[in-house]
Order: sequence, then structure tokens, then C-alpha cells
Amino acid sequence: MRLIFCFFILINLSSCQHTTNKNNLNAILAYINSNVKQNKFDIRIYNPPSPPESKENLAHGGNIKHDSIIAKLEPLHLYISDSIQFDKNFLYKNRDSIKGFSFLKGVINSKKQSIFLNLNILKNGKNIVIEPIGTDKFFELYPDIRFNNNYGGMLSFKNLFVSKDGNKAYFEVIYFKHRLNAQKSAIYAEFKNNIWVFKSRMISIS
Repeated sequence: MRLIFCFFILINLSSCQHTTNKNNLNAILAYINSNVKQNKFDIRIYNPPSPPESKENLAHGGNIKHDSIIAKLEPLHLYISDSIQFDKNFLYKNRDSIKGFSFLKGVINSKKQSIFLNLNILKNGKNIVIEPIGTDKFFELYPDIRFNNNYGGMLSFKNLFVSKDGNKAYFEVIYFKHRLNAQKSAIYAEFKNNIWVFKSRMISIS
């Protein structure tokens, strides 16, 4: 009887751990859902700004093109890494601390090298297609796809850390379009009123 009791405890613990790990990814999936929009990644939908020598008001430069023109564009293909990577020794620099994220302290030693991110559960946005891909595979394809009209770049994620109650998360997002067109940001996520709210801090840009 004692063995059966212990067996059920182990099953329950295993189930709780699985749920926790699954929920830990919710912040990133919510971030993708709220940020992967055509107007954030598709430069084809914007009119270029007027040249400096133009007498026109430069403030209106970059306006969105007419809907009839946008409708004729091929869907933008945005590649997203299918795994979250971790620095072996992650050093959180507390220069721009945000209240409530005190679980990020000093050096955090990660036992994980990566976590699989199931992107197949996400729906494609309007006029944008999500392409799950491994990082190595993406850079194999990059020389052939970089000049395609529907190429939108790649998003990847690093260093996901979640508070014990699961309501706050920190992670880093890297957007790569070209060798000299990339940026890395720190994302502070908080679950409030049944939705994830995000604050972003720039780490680097090129």
C-alpha cells in the first residue's frame, strides 16, 4: 500500500513539473502573438521618406501605402527559432532594474542549454507567415532567402527566467534581418488581469 501511495505522489509531482515548464513558455508565446504583426516587420508596406532636398514636409515620410497595394504583396515570412537558448553563466546587470524583478540577481547558472519552443500552436498573423526553424538551418538558408521580397528576418530568444509564482518573466529577444541590421532587447513580462504585459529595454543594435 505504501508503494502504491509513493507511486501516486511521484506521478503528481511529475505532472506539476510538466505544467510548470509548459506555463513558463507562455510569456514568450504571448509576446510572439502580440508583437508579430505586419506593421512591425514588413518595410514593404511603408512609403519611403521624402529626400532631404524635397520641399515637402518630412514628417509624413514613412506613411503606410494604400490597402490595395498592400493586398497584392506576398505574405511576409518571419523565421522564429524553435528553441530558447541559455548562457551557461548568465550575468544580470542591474543598471536598469524594474520593480518586482528581484529574482534576477547577480550570476545565474543555467543547467539547460536550450528548451524546445513549440511554435506550431501559433496562428499566422494577417499577411505574415511564421516559419519555425533551427538557428543553424536558418543561417544555411540565409544566403538564398535574404533578397527575397517576402523575407522578414528572424526572431530568437535567450535566457528565460520566471518568478516562482509564474507571474513574471525575463527573457531576451534577438531580431536579425541582415548582418548590419539586428537588435537585442531585454523583455520584462508580467501577467496582469489575465494578460501578459511587456516592457522592453534595448541591449544592443547594429
